[in-house]
This record gives sequence, C-alpha cells and structure tokens, in this order.
Amino acid sequence: MLNPFNHIDVRVNDMGAALPFYTSFLRALSFSGPRRLVETDGPTWELFQLSSGRPPSQYVGLTEERLHQPNLNRVAFHLSSRNCVEKITKVLAKAGAESIQGPMECPEYSEGYFAVFFNDPSGNRYEVCCHLVRNALDGMPDLDSVLARFDIPVPFSIRAWSPNYFDAMCALSSTEGWTTPELRPKETLAAWENSWPTLVAVDTDGKLGGFLRAITDTRITTYLCELLVGREFRRLGLGKLLVDVCQGLVPTTRLDLLSMGEADDFYRAIDCADFQGFRRQSEVVDR
Repeated sequence: MLNPFNHIDVRVNDMGAALPFYTSFLRALSFSGPRRLVETDGPTWELFQLSSGRPPSQYVGLTEERLHQPNLNRVAFHLSSRNCVEKITKVLAKAGAESIQGPMECPEYSEGYFAVFFNDPSGNRYEVCCHLVRNALDGMPDLDSVLARFDIPVPFSIRAWSPNYFDAMCALSSTEGWTTPELRPKETLAAWENSWPTLVAVDTDGKLGGFLRAITDTRITTYLCELLVGREFRRLGLGKLLVDVCQGLVPTTRLDLLSMGEADDFYRAIDCADFQGFRRQSEVVDR
C-alpha cells in the first residue's frame, strides 16, 4: 500500500467515557465501528476501521488501562477543507472533547495551516487540520450549502474527498481499467491533494460509490479531470449529482472536460455541449 500507516493503539483510563467520544469523533472522520476484539489471554480492544477498498484497512484501536497517564504526544488527522475542520469541531464539542483550541490559523506551521486541537476524555492529545491555502477559495460556497440545494439519493452522501478514500478510489479505478493510480500512486495522491473540487459519493456502509476530481481558477474555468461511478451504482443520478455539486462550489466557472467515447451520451444528457479537445502526453511518463 502507498500509505504506510496501519493502525494506532490508544490507551484510555475509562472505556465507558472514551467509547462514546471516539464513536462520534472517528465516525465523523469516515471510520466505521466500534468492533470488539478480545485477545486470548490479553486485552479487549474496540476497533474503528477506515472505509477502504483494499485490505487491510487502517484502524484505531482502543483498550482500557486504568492507570494510563497521557503525555505530550499528539496524533493529527487531515481533512480536505477548512469547512470540514470547522464542522468536526462542532462534533467534538458535542461529544465531550476537552481543552479544545480553535479551529484557528497556524501560520507558524505553514501557509494555509488551519487546525483544531483537543484532548480525549483520558487526556490523550489530538489535532484535526487542513493545509489548503485560503486565498483562492475566499468567497466560494461551502459544501454544506451547495448540498442543501440537491436531493441526495438514498443511501448515499456526498463528501469532500480526503486521503482516507484513496485506497478505495484506486480500487474503483482499477475495476474500470484506469491504470494511472496503480502505475503512479505517489503522483495520483499528490494530484488529489492539490485539486479542488474533489468529491466522493459514499453509502451508509462506507462503501465508495463514485468520485470526482477537478481543478479550478475559481473564476472562469473549472476542468473536470476524473469522474467515475461504480457500475453497480449507475443510473441512480450520482454522476450528474457529483458534476452539479462540483460546479455549485465554483458557480461562476464554466466546466470543461475530455470524454472517453462511451461517456459522450452521458455528458450530452447533463447539458454539456460537444467541444473538440486535445491531449499532449507528459514528456516524463507517456501512458
């Protein structure tokens, strides 16, 4: 796997207080669970697993250790937008996070660094951050306000992409015969991290149904780089919805794209005009 992270073992001094907090916190980060694991002659774990298309999925495991004392170590999670960081701050406050600081700008870390800092009920230290540079997106609608304009097909939700979905996105691409994520995973991840709008359609079980990646100058042109809906989820309106939400996030821009021949009728059906395009391959990698 490209991402070297596998799991985090977390000690808490009171599972009764910790479990409801982590259930709210980690589900907001697209983890599922908890799932109980009892080791033979060992501790009991409550596991929260990331929704992923490739096993083994990354997870966070909790176990109770009554004498546990927190230290200065901090675990940080990354989200794709400031709005997502602000939204999860509300989740944390409601769930009982302690010593909340932010969300706030942290220019001493890097340009565009935006984060909330907090402790769990056992005093373990966490952070949720975003690294987007704000200037280009100033004045743009936030995702929640755009989604409020649309009927989302049950049982799906539309979310901002985050690296949590990278493995599932690669797996879905492979089923369609799209080879770039498999052949160039490092570059593909960087492309997603540096693009916006980036969206995913996820069902209630956390399964990735589709995704969209675009790049924009925020004022004139948005270029649709990739749009894919899994075959089992087609004809539910997810493709059109992802495109509509994308353009709703940058409403003053036109949407340009290149289409594979088999997708032409889809784009015509969602009011895209035929427009001739060309592609010049990279001099570094010609695929």
